[in-house]
Amino acid sequence: MAEKTTERNSQSQQSIPQQAFETWKKVVDDQVARLGSAYEEMAKFEGRGLEQARNAIDETARVLKEAVAYAAQYTSELRRVSLDATRKSVEARAPEFEKTLSQMQKDVAARQQQAFDLWRRVVDEQLSRLGAVYSELGKIESRGSEQLRTTVDEGSRFVKDTLAYASQYASEWQRLTFEATRRVSELLKPRV
Repeated sequence: MAEKTTERNSQSQQSIPQQAFETWKKVVDDQVARLGSAYEEMAKFEGRGLEQARNAIDETARVLKEAVAYAAQYTSELRRVSLDATRKSVEARAPEFEKTLSQMQKDVAARQQQAFDLWRRVVDEQLSRLGAVYSELGKIESRGSEQLRTTVDEGSRFVKDTLAYASQYASEWQRLTFEATRRVSELLKPRV
């Protein structure tokens, strides 16, 4: 009878640590499973966040391109209007100048006509040069707009690539952390 009591106590003492270990092991396994679920949820949220960021970048690039195109169109129209206003101003003043010349004496009128013709040539040359300057300015602005569009596209592509890399990096980090936790759990498992 004493042997049975000793045997029971021995079994109780062995089963208590075994029970404690099994309970601890269950807690660790549950924790690892919860951690895995949490990482999966985090990955889903990250994926949605990255998609929203990509869409926002695309929309920003689109809006910037539209702004650049509008600015180029506006500048071109401003140049055209400026050139037309200059031409109309010259044309509006021409009759007044001619009228003044016709009211002067005949011998002076011939000189004035020569002066007017000279003045008209100078004005026409100036308008021609101004038109050439505006044309060249338009070409430069077009190249600048194109370079800005290229820069915006490259910046957008760079940010998208960075987001994709960050997402990949986060997913890999989560996988490695989960794997490390699982391995630690396996290492702590008693060998029987």
